[in-house]
Amino acid sequence: MERLIYQRWGRRIRDARTGMYSQGQLARIVGVSKGTMSKYESGVLHVPDGTKWRIAGALHRSLDELFAWPIDVPPYPAERVAA
Repeated sequence: MERLIYQRWGRRIRDARTGMYSQGQLARIVGVSKGTMSKYESGVLHVPDGTKWRIAGALHRSLDELFAWPIDVPPYPAERVAA
């Protein structure tokens, strides 16, 4: 389930940056490598909270626009949240 969420977030990042920045340009602005940005966009790697803020700021988007929980993905089970 986490991978699905990361993929949705990555798609939102890619869609928001398209026409504004290349992947490498956004990576430099945010302070990560192009490879790391590629992993964020493909949903392979979790985006740390501080990086989420930098990405949202660079793309002039709110955190909710880019990183809100996808509507079609159920929330974590209660036992997962309590852990």
